[in-house]
Amino acid sequence: MSQPAVEGLPADILRGSDGRIIYMEATAEVVEGLIRLLQTPLCAIIDASRAGSKDETTEEDEEDHNSIMLNLLQSVEALRSPLFTCSKDKLQLNASPAVGNAIQCMSNSSATWTAAQPQNSHGRSGCRQGQQQVQRFIKDTVRFLITNDLTITESSSITSIALVSASGCPLDKLVTERVLITRAKIVKLLMYALRNNKTILDDVFPAKDQ
Repeated sequence: MSQPAVEGLPADILRGSDGRIIYMEATAEVVEGLIRLLQTPLCAIIDASRAGSKDETTEEDEEDHNSIMLNLLQSVEALRSPLFTCSKDKLQLNASPAVGNAIQCMSNSSATWTAAQPQNSHGRSGCRQGQQQVQRFIKDTVRFLITNDLTITESSSITSIALVSASGCPLDKLVTERVLITRAKIVKLLMYALRNNKTILDDVFPAKDQ
């Protein structure tokens, strides 16, 4: 039996006394969601952004929709690079020493991963090991490619409260909040990603009225 559709994936945020987000930590599922989105054809991303814009787009966004779509396309392409080198019919993974030059990400109608079949010294295929290396490499890369204001880790809860406190923010002034990251919100994060908007998280997850 198929599982019901997930409405959103959980993430924890810390707000300061002024309501602004000072830290965010998401689950590994969010990382996987971002990876899937990066593999999605751009036309599907645009369709999703339009669907989500009905109740999440600001008046400024509505007035500048064409520019936003252009920024979205540029953002997605930039997020794929330097991780990916794009050409007309495929996305070439820029290999690190841990990944190996033989691994490729092929773009097709379902946007699935395809890996080359390198032969090891015993003549056997190293594809499975290569795919595992690719997944680890992508997770590490996506973690810091989105924005300096958004840190994605593989933990399901906030683990750096002590570090935040040590930085000078008193714990009694912090507000912990659980939010859901929907596809529309991921798209919106991408839309803001390359616009040097330091309030990206506050815009996507506005604080509740004080």
